[in-house]
Amino acid sequence: MEHRIRLRYSTIMNYSAMIYRMLIAVGFAIIVARRLQVAEYGLWGIILSASLMLSTPITLWATWAPRFTARGWKEAGTTGLVLTMLYWIPGGLVYLLVSFFEEDILGWGLTYMLLGTMLMFLQTLDSFFGSMVIVLKPEIRAYRGFIYETLRIVFAYLFLVYAGLRLDGVVLSVSLALLAAVLYVGVELYGLGVFTKSFSPRLARDWLRAWYLPTTGLLQSFLRSGLRAAVSWVTGSEIPVAYLNVGFSAEAPLLQASGAGTSALYARSLRSRRGQDIEETFRLFLFFIGYMLPVFLILSKAIATLYNPVYIEAYIVISTVSIYAFINGFTMIYGAVLSGIETVDLNGIPDNRALISSYLFKLPVTRLVSTISAYMLFIPLLYYYRANPLLAAESVVVALLVTTLPLLIYYARKTSIEVSYKFPVKEAIAVSVSALAMSIYYMFVGAYKIIVTHFWAQFPILALHLAIGLVIYLIVLYITSPWTRKLFHDALVFAGLKNTMDNS
Repeated sequence: MEHRIRLRYSTIMNYSAMIYRMLIAVGFAIIVARRLQVAEYGLWGIILSASLMLSTPITLWATWAPRFTARGWKEAGTTGLVLTMLYWIPGGLVYLLVSFFEEDILGWGLTYMLLGTMLMFLQTLDSFFGSMVIVLKPEIRAYRGFIYETLRIVFAYLFLVYAGLRLDGVVLSVSLALLAAVLYVGVELYGLGVFTKSFSPRLARDWLRAWYLPTTGLLQSFLRSGLRAAVSWVTGSEIPVAYLNVGFSAEAPLLQASGAGTSALYARSLRSRRGQDIEETFRLFLFFIGYMLPVFLILSKAIATLYNPVYIEAYIVISTVSIYAFINGFTMIYGAVLSGIETVDLNGIPDNRALISSYLFKLPVTRLVSTISAYMLFIPLLYYYRANPLLAAESVVVALLVTTLPLLIYYARKTSIEVSYKFPVKEAIAVSVSALAMSIYYMFVGAYKIIVTHFWAQFPILALHLAIGLVIYLIVLYITSPWTRKLFHDALVFAGLKNTMDNS
């Protein structure tokens, strides 16, 4: 079950899937946001938040199963899968309680919340499978993304546009698309031999015995995934959640600019510590985000109104989320390195003292402290801005931004101690110059003023500006960055247009 991890190939494939996801997500979000009322769109965010929140307890074993699998424990995959399916019983019961709680707060929505139960089950399985492919064949995440995103928008069109369903159609669309994606990844993992051995009570016992270590990560994921649900509880309204839905549309593509590389980086760090891997991941992250970040910052009004003109004021939330995601992207890269190079569990679960002194404990603890700090900042602000949904939503994002900065500094410092590497300053300068050139174009032609009131009238104009901006970005980057020129050369080689291939 030993597989060669190709850092550049996996990163590019995963980011290609991210770009495809972003394009499809725009179409999906437009269909959903323009077919649902603001309150319905807010409830959709709550359903999604609750299902993600309750999928986080699998961290108790999903932390260990991939690491043990990468290091040759063949029974780890089946053991993790069985534990995930057993969790469906308590997880489903808690989701039911959350559904009735939301009904009591909002005064409606129980039927839609209950419909989301299947989504919660699928999220748990998807999360576990995703943790496994990261250490075996990270590009499977990209293929899974193509399947999920394509089916999601197809089902959304069938259920919402053609059949005339509303929120129930959204939940069904996402659930069916996720089911297909989960089945695909499960079959791929089976083909890689992940589930060929039987369930190991000993492994399950050892993993659960070390519950305190992944529990910190579990709590952090629980709080972060449940953020939008918590906002609805504090404010007693789904409207701030609707604004956050629009704002966080910028988070996924920007975070995946780092996530596309951290999968392979983590897998390789489990096997060896190489400063070159960190440097290459940074270059790829900068290459991708150099185009995305100016788009979300400068064209934030256009992006907000793509969803629905009623969300035009959410442009400030999109801009703030973009900066937060940019900073958090670097944090994710450093975290992947520190988690991967940790060898305390190389020969099994060690004693408590060794675990607590390792990065496997320190990293989730610092993330948990950061998230709790964000809650402590925004909860009082939510009470203060209860009558202003926009400022309530913005206060949440500002709190996340402020509390992630110390985390980045800590992770960067620890990584520099553990691994010898050099930050790619030349590529960072080239990316900055290219992004500036693209930004000047957007300002000069007035693209930042576009308001999408009639989709088919303004969207083609916006799409044209995005395409021209991309061309400007790539041309300037090609001229200013030798690494980019080599990347394009390697892409031609991989496509068979040149004779030699770089298999890095």
